[in-house]
Amino acid sequence: MARKKPSPLSPQTFRRQMGVSEAVLGRLAVYAELLVKWQSRINLVGAATLSDLWRRHMLDSAQVHAHLPPGARVVI
Repeated sequence: MARKKPSPLSPQTFRRQMGVSEAVLGRLAVYAELLVKWQSRINLVGAATLSDLWRRHMLDSAQVHAHLPPGARVVI
């Protein structure tokens, strides 16, 4: 039997799961808007992944945080 595809992850669910502040969520939302805007012009990510952008890109990237040494900074 095929697995049911999960519903797209919302920004607020991402916030709760990752424990980020509203300020960080706001900055990520701006980044998400830019990603969608420029995707069609320069093929930044797979077009099919945009329907679940918060799971496929934000959550996947944020999971790396747990493996960084204390005090490390990541620049995007």
